Amino acid sequence: MVIAGEASGDQQAAAVCAELRRLHGGIEIFGMGGEEMAAAGVETVVPIGSHAVVGIWEAVRALGRFRRLFRRLEALMLERKPDAVLLVDYPGFNLRFAARARRAGIPVVYYICPQVWAWGRGRVRKIKRFVDLPLVIFGFEREFFRPYGIDAVFVGHPLADALASFPGRASARRDLGLGEETVVGLLPGSRPGEIARIYPVLLASARALAASRPGLVFITPISSPDLRCDISALASASGVPVRLVSGRAREVMVAADTVLVASGTATLETALAGTPMVVVYRVSLLSWLLALVLVKIPYISLVNIVSGRRAVPEYIQYGARPSRIAAAAARLLPGGEDRERMLEILRPVPGLLGEPGSAARAAGTVLDFLARRQPGT
Repeated sequence: MVIAGEASGDQQAAAVCAELRRLHGGIEIFGMGGEEMAAAGVETVVPIGSHAVVGIWEAVRALGRFRRLFRRLEALMLERKPDAVLLVDYPGFNLRFAARARRAGIPVVYYICPQVWAWGRGRVRKIKRFVDLPLVIFGFEREFFRPYGIDAVFVGHPLADALASFPGRASARRDLGLGEETVVGLLPGSRPGEIARIYPVLLASARALAASRPGLVFITPISSPDLRCDISALASASGVPVRLVSGRAREVMVAADTVLVASGTATLETALAGTPMVVVYRVSLLSWLLALVLVKIPYISLVNIVSGRRAVPEYIQYGARPSRIAAAAARLLPGGEDRERMLEILRPVPGLLGEPGSAARAAGTVLDFLARRQPGT
């Protein structure tokens, strides 16, 4: 049984499930997922739907919906009694489900473990108690868990596989219909809450940047058709002449001279593209106040966390002022004083993600784990 709760988890779970099926032709996989898991041969008994939320307060408000979803999946697990439950990311929900699976005597594997090194360290005890096999995607996570007596397995980051699929700059520009213009990518995230809070800030920053440097081209990739209406409305209201393209985020990252990007996996992707960036993030007021108490690390963007230093500038919550973001972006454009320094800092990032083949290593580790649990092995 596999549980992924949002689009990114669906993508990563699908890759692992495809490898499980390749390595073990007779395996049966079911659970909660999206179109990519279904395409990988998973019986998606429960479709993902709109289960992703951003922020602590937003998650609290959705508790009733999550309870109903939990009960449905729990009943499915108890009815079908899988040999193991594979949980993918989605920590608030999946850690609770891990406890229920353990109570039912079903082994639990967790791929892309909760980021307890950032906040919520009380969850470490739950991982130790309820997760039989933690699979982590950052090397430093293995070392983080070790003092707690948790033997996590580092399988590498899924993005290490993606590097080979990034287009060249000339190809990306040609495909996007760009010439020699100076291009700024605006990447506001993939969730409605992120679009509502972050995209207006990116657009206002673009407007300030354009005022100081005429002739810039702004482009926004739309990650999902469901977001097109909101993104288009905000772009039109801003007065910024921004081009909207469906998908093709990596082409935009490669083609752009600088990217203004919402904190998340997209910061790592932008680093892999070798493009200078400014990271921006905003959540609700209550989520921000809670984060001030709970978050235990000095950075919010993954590229800074992985690098172990402030490799890229971050503008968060009330510090996310368009004038400051625009000034930082201007220093990263061609000819800008900070551009070469950042390009040099970003070069080692791909090597920090491990070797390609995360999904295959995860699948192989899962099958080895299950084989060891069989009687007589």
